[in-house]
Amino acid sequence: MTSLFILTLCLFFCSLHLFFYFLSIFVMILIHFHKNSKKIGKKVNKFKQKIRGNNSFKKRGGSKTKFNKRAFLLSLGLRNTIRHYNRNP
Repeated sequence: MTSLFILTLCLFFCSLHLFFYFLSIFVMILIHFHKNSKKIGKKVNKFKQKIRGNNSFKKRGGSKTKFNKRAFLLSLGLRNTIRHYNRNP
């Protein structure tokens, strides 16, 4: 009887240990992706600042065709900046 009790206790603690082990791995993966999403957000913000500057494309020479800001901003989902450009062409 006691050996059965010890065996179930051992299995319980082993399963508990495995549960927390996999939980910690899952949390580490979540933290990793959260940090990467912040980096992507910073890159998008830098790009928004470049577009708002508007002269950054002209200074480089770039292509001769007109840059379609409205379509590009829509593709990024920046409706507020489009409203800004509609007021200040």
